[in-house]
Amino acid sequence: MERLSRRREAAIVSDIKKGFLTYAEVAQRYGVSVSCVSGIARRNKIATRSRNNWTEEELEFLRANYRRLGPRGVAKELERHSNYGSVCHKARELGLETDVGPYGKPKHMRFTVIDGGGGL
Repeated sequence: MERLSRRREAAIVSDIKKGFLTYAEVAQRYGVSVSCVSGIARRNKIATRSRNNWTEEELEFLRANYRRLGPRGVAKELERHSNYGSVCHKARELGLETDVGPYGKPKHMRFTVIDGGGGL
C-alpha cells in the first residue's frame, strides 16, 4: 500500500471536515479504502456526527405503532428511516416488541397447521 502525500491527506481531511460526503464517498473520490479515511479522521481527531438522529415525534410514533405495524410498517411510515434495520435497532434499544413477523404477517399466523394433510 502506498503512503499518502501530505497534500492528499490534507485534502481528505478538508472533505471530512466539511461533512457533506460520507467516508465511502471520500474514499472513492481519492481512490483509498474507507478504513484509510476513517484512520485519517481518527488521527486528526475529527468527530463524526450521526446522520439519522431520531426526533421526539418519530420516537413517539415508534412507541405507539411498533407492536401493530412491525419494523417494515414503521419504516414505511417514517420515510426518513427507510432502512427497517434502523427501526429494529431502535425498537430493541427501547425494549419494544411486535406482533408482526418480518414480512408483515401476524406472528401467530406464520405457520399454519392444516388438519388432515400429509397422511399416507
